[in-house]
Amino acid sequence: MWLERTSPESWGNYIVEAWGLFYDIVLFGVILSLYNAWRERRVQIREYEDQLTDFLFWTGEEGVYRKAGIIRRLNGRWARLPSLKNVYLRDASLRWADFSHTDLRGAEFSGADLRGTDFWHADLAGANLADSDLRGAEFFHANLHRVNFRGASLGGGNDMRQPESKRIETRALDSDKPGLCSTDFTSAEHLTWKQLKQANEWDQAASYPDNVIAEAKADGVILENKKE
Repeated sequence: MWLERTSPESWGNYIVEAWGLFYDIVLFGVILSLYNAWRERRVQIREYEDQLTDFLFWTGEEGVYRKAGIIRRLNGRWARLPSLKNVYLRDASLRWADFSHTDLRGAEFSGADLRGTDFWHADLAGANLADSDLRGAEFFHANLHRVNFRGASLGGGNDMRQPESKRIETRALDSDKPGLCSTDFTSAEHLTWKQLKQANEWDQAASYPDNVIAEAKADGVILENKKE
């Protein structure tokens, strides 16, 4: 019989080959699952980007609500936002949103809740941030040319406690109120004292570029840069 003629060494080889085939199948399944997950994520992100582009100029309350929701979903997937030039987000709730490296030229953010928002390297030229809540927002190397800050809140607030899921580095904290943040304008580009002068609580902002401090001093106002 064939089984009787099979040596123990041959059985050992068969077992090794069988295990090798099993691991190949498992590895292929894992790679296929990862690829499908990546592909589904890319498809979903593209759908969100298309929706956001379609709704860009929708000025109704529902439109603002849906755009804010899409932005939060894209942030949750660590996806970079598409161009939001001239986007309409008046009175939107966008607390802790990530707009880093985003084209926001001419964006309408008046009255919006932008507490803790990340505007790192964002282009906000000509944007309207009037009456918005910018406590804890960061503008590291953001383009703030002709941005309207009239009536905006820039000082630290009692409800600016950082969520555990959000890592925020290089943000100045109020030593008297652990966990509270103030607006950081350090390294912001094209920002002027004239712009900040129109805002509320501008004297409580965490930090300012040197040019703003100099312009304020020339206007008889002493700004203390709290950032170390």
